[in-house]
Amino acid sequence: MKKSLSYLLALGTVALTACSSMDVSSSESLVGNYPSDFNAVEYMALHPGLRSLQIQDYVSAHNSSLTLEADSVTADSAAFMADTAILHQIYVNPYYAGYTEELWAEDWSVSTTPVTTCGVDTVYVRVKPANGTPVTVYLGSLTYAEDGKTITKVDGYTDSTKTEEVSYEIDGTTYSIVKQLGSTKTVVDSTDCVTTQDTTAGGIPSDKKKRLLYFNFEDTRNDLVALNTVPIDTFAISSQYLMYGQAHGWAYRACTDAEKANPIQSESYPMTKLYCVDDDDIIREIAE
Repeated sequence: MKKSLSYLLALGTVALTACSSMDVSSSESLVGNYPSDFNAVEYMALHPGLRSLQIQDYVSAHNSSLTLEADSVTADSAAFMADTAILHQIYVNPYYAGYTEELWAEDWSVSTTPVTTCGVDTVYVRVKPANGTPVTVYLGSLTYAEDGKTITKVDGYTDSTKTEEVSYEIDGTTYSIVKQLGSTKTVVDSTDCVTTQDTTAGGIPSDKKKRLLYFNFEDTRNDLVALNTVPIDTFAISSQYLMYGQAHGWAYRACTDAEKANPIQSESYPMTKLYCVDDDDIIREIAE
């Protein structure tokens, strides 16, 4: 059978079994279906995402039972995200958010990007006499008013060879600057370039913030304490193995020393086989 179904589909069975109406006798009737050495806590440790989903469901149900003002929930969520010491522990705990220390460091690292800016040289402008045709002035310099924007004088040349000098006082009446497309040409002055570092502060990206909030109890600031007291539903964890894990080749325990040389799980495998995982996270067959 090919391992093509998603991990999230498998996790869904935890929620289903956790909400089931099976009584103690029904639970006991399943015992004979497990491998003789099956242990729910060990299985959960190998697949911490199962416990994580269980906790998320617990927190969600708890928060749904509350009657809090929106402002209170907003303030609690903000305080939760601001407490980086507790947030860090939730972030890297495999039973909670399940990210790595490396990702935490990467998220909070300061990033720098080189930014290069260059000066711009104006090559020419078009100057229009009051009663004449606009002329092109190849620039020597421009003089500006105190506002730094209004041109008051143009000094330059009649052509690009810069042989004949001209000068115009720009008063808007006798002479004015033609403000039309193509009346001014500018080029980048590559001799006047400066490279600086644009710095961006680190922080947790929005997708991870959303996941972390699944572990926030909205009526307490002691979220880590509350999370640590969420009961483990071992029946739900065990049932997931029977309903999904076994049929899809999930390892249910660590390999013994003798099993570490057993055949490696192939892409296609019989659903009846049992599997363990070795020290290198390689899934191996358990001899029948």
